[in-house]
This record gives sequence, C-alpha cells and structure tokens, in this order.
Amino acid sequence: MRFWGTFPIVLALFAVRAAPVANAAPSCAESRVGVLSSSAQQCADSTAQIVRKIQGGELPAVSYMRALQSEGFRCNPPSADAGLTCFGRLPPYPKDVSIVIPPRYRPTPQAETILFLHGNNFGQESLEAQNARSHWGSMLADTGRNQVMIAPLSHGKTDDFEKSLATAEHFVPFQQSVADLLNRVGLTQKPEIGEITLTGHSGAYRPLAAIAKGGWLSDHIHELALFDSAYGRGPEFAEFAAKKGHRFWSAYNPSDPDLRQTNQEIMKNLEAKGRGFLKADQPKVEYEAIHTSSVGFVPTNGDHFGAIPTYFRLFLNKK
Repeated sequence: MRFWGTFPIVLALFAVRAAPVANAAPSCAESRVGVLSSSAQQCADSTAQIVRKIQGGELPAVSYMRALQSEGFRCNPPSADAGLTCFGRLPPYPKDVSIVIPPRYRPTPQAETILFLHGNNFGQESLEAQNARSHWGSMLADTGRNQVMIAPLSHGKTDDFEKSLATAEHFVPFQQSVADLLNRVGLTQKPEIGEITLTGHSGAYRPLAAIAKGGWLSDHIHELALFDSAYGRGPEFAEFAAKKGHRFWSAYNPSDPDLRQTNQEIMKNLEAKGRGFLKADQPKVEYEAIHTSSVGFVPTNGDHFGAIPTYFRLFLNKK
C-alpha cells in the first residue's frame, strides 16, 4: 500500500530530466550507496526539491501551461505564489481571454470559475497590461479559492462584453467553451459548467447587470462582487442580492456621486425587501464579517484601480 501511495511521485521523478551540464557531478543512479559525499547529498536535495514541487502543485502548472500553449495561448512562467496566467483566443468570443490558474490548483469535476470583467477600455489596453497592474494571479491565490479566473478583453465602453458576452445568444456558448477548454487541458474531469462567480470593475456594471437580470445559467450563478463598479442598474443588482442563497458585495468610492447614489439605491431596495446587509463605515473590513454576511457594502479610499486587487482578495476570501 505504501508503494502505490507514492507511485505518482515516483513516475514524476523519472519524467523530470535535467539538462546536460559540462563536468556535471555523477547522477543519483551513479552515486554509491552508503557513501556520504557531496554529490550524493546534492542528489538527495534535488530529489526532495522535486517532490516538494510535485506536492506543491508547481509541476502540474507546467503541464497546464504546455497544454494551454498547444491551444494557442501565450503564458507567463508559472509561479509558486501566483500560479499560472495565460492569454489567447477562446471562440466564439472575438477578442483575447485570460485564464488564471491558482497555485496548488486541484482538478474539479466541473468548471468552477470566476468571471472578471474589466471596465471601460478606450485606450485599448491589453489583458497583459491589466494583469501587470493588478497582479491577477497573486490576488486569486490570496483568496484561497480553487477556481479558475476567466478575464475576457473588451474595447471601448465595454462594447465587446455587451455585444458578444452579456446576451442570451452568447453567454451560455461562451461558458460552455470555457468548460470545454478547461477539460481539454486537464483542469476538470468533465466538460461541464459548474459554479460561476461574477466580478467586475468600473464600467463592467452594465454587462454584469444584464447577466444578473437575464437569468442565463442562474442555477450556476449565486455570487456577484463589484469593485468601484455600481454606477447604475441598482434595481437589477438589488434583485440579485435579495435572492436566497446569493452573495453580493460592492466596494465603492463614497466621494463619487454616481457610485454613492447607486449603492444607496441598492441598500434601500434591499431594506424594502427585508434583506439584511452589512454597511461598513471604513474601507477595512475583517474577514470574519465577509464570511458571516452574505450581502455588504464597503467604502474605498478612492483608489479606483487599486480597488480591484484589494476587494477581490477581501470579498472572495475563503481562508
């Protein structure tokens, strides 16, 4: 029983091959048993390091990277702290999509995902540039969630989201395409749609409200988080937040009149529906409050782009 318990690690050790090096020390197979030497110690250290990487999920990240690259994706080198982030096309969506896999990810039966929609993009900023600013891999890792983050690209006033994603015609095919891809690269056991957590920043409130109101895949969507994003569509968000079993969190700059008014409108609607919620007075909220409350509103310190990593980590925390 002990042999079979370690068999996957043994196979992985045989699969990992070092590059040839001039004047290299003898291999582990060449070291003499029972002789305490520097080369033998190096072999033992190297083996232990590989085992730690296998158990820590670093080597599977490399296999995911290669699988995604075979699908035409561009990938950043995997990291033990930030996992793996790749960028590429995912038909039928017309522009790039980012796939973010947390470190130590464990394959799931279905596609368990977080859909992140950025805000207005009049400067046609790439997903790579947005990732460099917000460090998506690190912020996902810090939540402790075993979900894959999906971040599509849009140009203009979230035009691509509204035309090619947040419609009855496009939303379900897009999510099925995500599920198919994750299954092909080994991240899931079946090409099926699982839970979808909705998140968004700034102008993303428009497509997110359309998805929440549309009810497409409503059996899979029970959570929505906004980061300086509720500039309008208060009734749609209130309707979503009021439903039993739903989670809804909104971070907003109280100095912005549109954000302040819409968040107050959502709270007023929730009060009328008898739905309780947490209204924080300060930007910092303890994780315990996030875990014990299903609906909440948190004022930010005014950093519009900084609200993404700060409140993504807070609202989606599972640790």
